[in-house]
Amino acid sequence: MDLVPIKDVLDVAIETRRALPEAAGVFKQLLETYVSDPLKDRRERRRVDRVAKLADQKIGDRKKEENIEEVMTSTEVDPLLQAIRDDDRKELQEIWANMLAKFATGNMKGFRRDYISTLRKMEPIDIICLDSILSIKMDLGFVNTRNIADIISRDKNIDKDDVLISIDNLIELKCLTEPGDHFTLIQMQAPYGRKLYEACQPIK
Repeated sequence: MDLVPIKDVLDVAIETRRALPEAAGVFKQLLETYVSDPLKDRRERRRVDRVAKLADQKIGDRKKEENIEEVMTSTEVDPLLQAIRDDDRKELQEIWANMLAKFATGNMKGFRRDYISTLRKMEPIDIICLDSILSIKMDLGFVNTRNIADIISRDKNIDKDDVLISIDNLIELKCLTEPGDHFTLIQMQAPYGRKLYEACQPIK
C-alpha cells in the first residue's frame, strides 16, 4: 500500500462511504445535490485533491497502514471525510491533511469524532489563539484573560478585541477554561483542548 497515493485511497473511501446503507442520510443528500449542482461537485473535488496532496507530502517516505482502505472507510473517519469535502479554509485544510496522514500511517491516537465538529466551529484566528496559548513556554505566573490577549495581540499582530472574541469562543467550545480573575496558563488549558491540539499536529 505504500505506493498508493493518498488521493486514490481518499477517493475510494469517500465513494465507499457514499454507497454504505448507514450513510444513506447525509451522503444520499450529497449525491442528489451533485446531480443538480455540478459546480459544487467540482469545488469539492478541488478540496479533496488539495488535502490529499498535502497529506501525501506530510507522509513522505513513512510506511502506510496495510489495511489503509479499511481504515479510511471506517465510521471513525467519516466526520473527517465530510470536512475535507466541505471546508476550503486553508488553515483547516492543513489540519485535515495532518489528521489524514496520521490515520494513513497508524499514528492517530486518542481521536474523538467530535474534534472535527469542534474545529468546524472555529475561525482561523481561533486556531492561532489556541496554538499560542498551548505553546507559550515562559512562566508568566498568574494572569488573566486580558494579559493573555495582550501577549497574543502583540506576538501575532492581531487586534486585541479579536483575540478576546476568539478566547471566548474557545472557552465555549471547552478548549480553554477561565478559572477566575487570576490563574496560571496551565489552569487555562482544558484537557479537551490539549488533546484536540495534539490531534491537529503534523506527524512527528
